[in-house]
Amino acid sequence: MARIMIVEDDRHSALIVERMLTRIGGHEVRIVDSPDEVIERLGRGEVELIITDVSLSGSTYRGEKVDGLQLSKIIKSDDKLPHVPIILLTAHAMRGDRERFLERSQADAYLTKPILDYRSFCDLIQRLLLSAAPLGAASDSSAPEPRTTPIPDAN
Repeated sequence: MARIMIVEDDRHSALIVERMLTRIGGHEVRIVDSPDEVIERLGRGEVELIITDVSLSGSTYRGEKVDGLQLSKIIKSDDKLPHVPIILLTAHAMRGDRERFLERSQADAYLTKPILDYRSFCDLIQRLLLSAAPLGAASDSSAPEPRTTPIPDAN
């Protein structure tokens, strides 16, 4: 069971993702809409994986407006924060969005809403958690090597 944080400004969307992660994946999930809270909890080691909405309308970090792409980049660029996998979750599904969003955000994966294949979604999370585990921490010798290319969309 992993500690997963969902960063989402749409409570309904967050509850759907939370339900699938707890029921199918067996994970501990916390829903937040404050980037400041994400950084604070991440700094305390309370988060193993982050799922963030791309738009995060109205969200701010240290008083500045940020979206999920900026939040992901802030997290990935801060050497003082632990490295955790970040999944972008978005309704944006235009050609080229995946590559552009992953490059701008430095996130580990990109999925579009609605998530239709819950089992594949939970499998993606498991793969990301295994690839982020410290050396020697994974008991499964078949754990994947750290990847250098985006994981394909599970939808």
